[in-house]
Amino acid sequence: MFPDFSRRASPFLRGAALVVLAVAAGVVRAQAPLRTFASQRHLWLTVNAEPRFSERWGTRAELILRRAEEGRTWQQVQFRVAPVWNPRRDLQVSVGYLFSRTFPYGRFPVRRVFNEHRLYQQLVLRSALGRFAVAHRYRVEQRWSRPASATEPGRYTSVFTNRARYQARAMLPLAGQVAATPGPYTAVSTEVFVSFGAQVGRNVFDQFRAYGGCGWQLTKAAGIELGYLQQINQQSNGTNFERNHTAQLTFNINPNFASPDTPRPDTNDSGD
Repeated sequence: MFPDFSRRASPFLRGAALVVLAVAAGVVRAQAPLRTFASQRHLWLTVNAEPRFSERWGTRAELILRRAEEGRTWQQVQFRVAPVWNPRRDLQVSVGYLFSRTFPYGRFPVRRVFNEHRLYQQLVLRSALGRFAVAHRYRVEQRWSRPASATEPGRYTSVFTNRARYQARAMLPLAGQVAATPGPYTAVSTEVFVSFGAQVGRNVFDQFRAYGGCGWQLTKAAGIELGYLQQINQQSNGTNFERNHTAQLTFNINPNFASPDTPRPDTNDSGD
């Protein structure tokens, strides 16, 4: 009864749709900021100390020394301290403080050396998957920093941001050992960082890290680990990205001042 225009109109509609999509893609491409990636090589040294004073209570201290440009210049120095509560062998809760000092380095250097003060709340859940010891670390951070102003280089600005982090880490003892006993082991981890708050710029996605390494539990109270960290770090402007290749050496010290049978964690919190 009515003429069928669909077949005759479809080539025109398809052509018009292609034109619209091409124009829209051009607009989006023109509006999207140009992203710049910089590949860099760093060296990190970390010392983790977690003395146990009772079956459930201990403390945590970390010293993190970071060198940039293959160790030629300073990148960052961090110190962290926190009381640690272990209500169960597979559960750890802590609330702590971190001081950080950041130096100009790399392709996207900060204007001046600046300090950051940080509070954080952390939950670690541990489990076993076959011979693997697995740890899930959840952390929320409140960060107060004073970087140099982008418009007035002689003045510092106060910035407050929040950040949420999740890390999954697995450790495999070698040669038949169980976790946390002397002997060699391998470890892998991955971690994602998300920033939030009124003063967060374009870097809601803050960082992503992937790590693999080998270690040796020297005694029940001391171990050493050497690994490689791949880090993608987004700057606050949202357009500059660091792709960092980092060699990381970690010392773990876990003295036990409680009773000898106090249970020890099956896998270390890798710090930072």
